[in-house]
Amino acid sequence: MTNMAQKKKQVGPGRPRLDGNPVTVTLSMTERDRADLRELGGSSWVRAAIRQATGRKTKK
Repeated sequence: MTNMAQKKKQVGPGRPRLDGNPVTVTLSMTERDRADLRELGGSSWVRAAIRQATGRKTKK
């Protein structure tokens, strides 16, 4: 088996696949808020926070 065949199939540049029909959302924020968001985990953290706030299960 070649190295290419051994690698897992990735979606996008290393991003996990989202269930359903994902949409893109744009947020306006300061550079400091943007840096904080990156430290918190970026879009994955935002999705988890929304699911926690609404009582839905967080996908792991």
